[in-house]
Amino acid sequence: MPYWVRMSIYHCRGISFDEARILAETGTNVSASPGFGQVHARTPITELLEMGATVAISTDGTSPSTSFDMFQAMRKTQFVHQAALRDYYYLPPGKLLEMVTIDAAKCIGWDDEIGSLEIGKKADVITVNLHQPHLTPEFMHVHRLVFQAVANDVEHVIVDGKLIMEGRNVRTVHESTVLDEANEEAFSTIKRAGLEKYMQPTKYFWGHARAYVDEKRYNEREDAAAMVKGE
Repeated sequence: MPYWVRMSIYHCRGISFDEARILAETGTNVSASPGFGQVHARTPITELLEMGATVAISTDGTSPSTSFDMFQAMRKTQFVHQAALRDYYYLPPGKLLEMVTIDAAKCIGWDDEIGSLEIGKKADVITVNLHQPHLTPEFMHVHRLVFQAVANDVEHVIVDGKLIMEGRNVRTVHESTVLDEANEEAFSTIKRAGLEKYMQPTKYFWGHARAYVDEKRYNEREDAAAMVKGE
């Protein structure tokens, strides 16, 4: 790593063409997460790429509407930009796969160690089970991975040459225990913050074409905020 620090910034939604050009010219890396916000103010991924910038696909996960599944993130990214630009040919599957592997490694300054399978790099590898109905027939493998695979299709995970997950069984921790502890901590945090009421569906949840602000919840939140401020 040289003496200067590699810069990587996140989202970059709604930036201008000139701002995108500055990022490309200064070698600033960009990571972007797909989501509805891209409809209102798009990260100019295709423009940045065409100007020579490095862009990685990332995710804000995890929430009911977002996950850490990078396969889904690739598809969402492609859909958002093809729709925005009205061009079916933007972000081909090979580039999308690069954006979650070698380009992601470049964004964090580790592309000399990880991100691709090369002599001298750490052996960070996943294997995907393609012998499944939704991934059949077994040809055009990159297309299958990008367009049809999901995180649960990953069979084995190797990190720095060490087998971490084998046959979807994590070898380094007791997965069920970790999940139970994570759930307990999440519910505890929600309770401490007084957010239980926001976990329940509103009256517009079922049978309505559009959701609306729940006035009761909204007023309770405003009253709580006023109390905190001493109003």
